[in-house]
Amino acid sequence: MPERNQGNLYPFEAIFAAQVTEDGEVRNRQRLAGTESAPAQKAAIASDGRGRVVIVYEQHPDKPEVPIRVGVRILHAGNGGDP
Repeated sequence: MPERNQGNLYPFEAIFAAQVTEDGEVRNRQRLAGTESAPAQKAAIASDGRGRVVIVYEQHPDKPEVPIRVGVRILHAGNGGDP
């Protein structure tokens, strides 16, 4: 997803998370990974359907001599109960 900066679109890939209310309102959007110089690409997402989500992606480095890493984020959108 391109990042928006002062009305301009930059063509780099990043991983975002957001909450969506029951009414469809998107809020609390946050970038989890990826910058213009070190994009995060090819995300795969899995959910247990109860608020737990795992996101796996390629984290590209900002220097060509550094290998690509596999990034993992585990999110839980719960009510403070069992993880």
